[in-house]
Amino acid sequence: MKFKYLLAITCTVLLLSCDDVTQQNLEDQQWVLIELMGEEVKAEAGGQPALITFDSASGRAQGSDGCNQFNTTYELPGAGRVKINPGMAS
Repeated sequence: MKFKYLLAITCTVLLLSCDDVTQQNLEDQQWVLIELMGEEVKAEAGGQPALITFDSASGRAQGSDGCNQFNTTYELPGAGRVKINPGMAS
């Protein structure tokens, strides 16, 4: 449940933060969740920030909700769209 919530939030933040989400500006860089619904998001004391990376070579999205890791596949079906497939989390 936490995995789906984080993934949905992360993708929403990514899409809202980019005027033109394309393969070139989305993939192969790490995205860190810094704001959610107008409020700053900080890692808990001693924790890591929530993050996601879209790897163009493997077609995989991986990251962390700040505690648990997740790994899944993704697709870019069209301009401004990201399809996140079912994945796994630890």
